Amino acid sequence: MITSQIVTDAVSNPLNKEVVTLTGALFNNYEAYPVLWLRLCWLL
Repeated sequence: MITSQIVTDAVSNPLNKEVVTLTGALFNNYEAYPVLWLRLCWLL
């Protein structure tokens, strides 16, 4: 998850971003959008 402020009126610089890891964050999108499971199953 990106925790730093997102500046939309400046040039993107990946070195100015702060990122943290969250336990179980990978499956949060699958819980919020169940249709993503179809895409995951298609890849297997």
